[in-house]
Amino acid sequence: MSRRILAVLIGVLVVFVCGGWGRMSDAGQRGNAVVAPAVRALTSDSALALPQGFEAARGYRPEVVRLPSGSLVQVAPKGGCSSPIGGSEFNFTDACREHDLGYDLLRYAAADGAPLGPWARQAVDAEFARQLRSQCHGLGCRAMAEVYIGVVRFNSWRQGYGVPRAETPWQLFGPVVAGLLVGSGLLVALRPRRERRPAERLVLAGAR
Repeated sequence: MSRRILAVLIGVLVVFVCGGWGRMSDAGQRGNAVVAPAVRALTSDSALALPQGFEAARGYRPEVVRLPSGSLVQVAPKGGCSSPIGGSEFNFTDACREHDLGYDLLRYAAADGAPLGPWARQAVDAEFARQLRSQCHGLGCRAMAEVYIGVVRFNSWRQGYGVPRAETPWQLFGPVVAGLLVGSGLLVALRPRRERRPAERLVLAGAR
């Protein structure tokens, strides 16, 4: 059992090292003084004033929509939920689009040369969680909301709460494949050799 645990732990370590999972972003805590107020406004009940140049840089003007919870928010017009089932039957799409706008603010700050610290991505994710939970009343909706929230939080943790970035399939799954290969190889290498029973030794001796 100990060799299996060792192989699993080393495989997980390979995943973390190769993928950089959980490595906290080293962006400054103050970050971009122009974009930071917009992020704080988006993640609170304050009026959102976008930084000058945001619309030209990101290629769109945010829309104002009313979420199922009743909140009026600005959203990315072409955003959506990065899920096989989209916004689900519980209509999470607009909350996802608000979340996309928040991530675009983080990308804009980074492109401007002053990325925001981990607090900003954590705040945008927390706002997403708040909006989903506030619009859910039934058990099914709440359960689905927690799945969406969990996936978003895991991905943010995996990327160190840094600037949201697109990843190729290899960047996303490569570390996992490497960890599986290393762990499986160690499991085979550490497998003890089977000691022959006395009857087997007698048969082999007779064969000589």
